[in-house]
Amino acid sequence: PVSEKLPVMYLMDSIVKNVGGSYITLFAQNLGVTFSSVFEKVDESTRKSLFKLRSTWDDMFQLTKLYALDVKVNKLDPAWPIKPLPPNVNSSSIHVNPKFLNRSVSVKGISPLS
Repeated sequence: PVSEKLPVMYLMDSIVKNVGGSYITLFAQNLGVTFSSVFEKVDESTRKSLFKLRSTWDDMFQLTKLYALDVKVNKLDPAWPIKPLPPNVNSSSIHVNPKFLNRSVSVKGISPLS
């Protein structure tokens, strides 16, 4: 049920912060998917609580994981801020603006990718 989603996120948060260890790695594996799945199902008040919760994780999870989470949630709600990665954080993937991918570009002699 939707009413249990935030308490489960708080439980995960508590385990990560109080037990840590391998739980951080385990929860980090699906963090973006789990968080965004909860986010899209809850009301605005709960979303504010999720934002406060997310704001406490900078020292718990890899910044690249949190950046990916922010990008995913921002696609659901453009008001969700995307916290930029610090310049010293090396991201192993390239982020491409989705608007660029959706744009149809015609160049003579080159067919668009499909």
